[in-house]
Amino acid sequence: MENKKWQSKPEVKKGNIGEQIGQELLIKWGYIIYKVINDGPHIIDFFAHKGIEKDLICLDVKTKRRMALYPRTGFNYNNFIEYKNLQIKHNLRVFILFIDDFEGYAYGQWLDKLGEGFKKGSYETVIIWELAQMEIIRKLTEVEINELNKLTIERYDYSKVEKYF
Repeated sequence: MENKKWQSKPEVKKGNIGEQIGQELLIKWGYIIYKVINDGPHIIDFFAHKGIEKDLICLDVKTKRRMALYPRTGFNYNNFIEYKNLQIKHNLRVFILFIDDFEGYAYGQWLDKLGEGFKKGSYETVIIWELAQMEIIRKLTEVEINELNKLTIERYDYSKVEKYF
């Protein structure tokens, strides 16, 4: 019952679409994937490697639109700290993949290339970066964009926002 309740949340359904895209990309790039199978919040979506001799990497997918007012994106600062700790403690590279239905692209960057970003919010709860720091990974398909749009609960009006990519 708990699984159905978790999986029925729009943000979880939207995240599942993003994670599917992330998984497909890792496979295309030749990675062997280890993924989360439990329901509920988790720090990393995928651990992956290209063979015994290759380094293990982490991929976390953020299925969300960029900021409406600025060409920036980000996520919860506490997640950033967890990623940094994971990277340092276990010598793992962390890639953050954004699935953005407004821009219509999957884009991202290695955490160590993003740097410290800057915090925002009354309690500095969010860390953000310029879209210029991101690498475009691929264009989203029309089907993916439509599915993501159906699940997007937006507090901002994007009708006058100019696309960055």
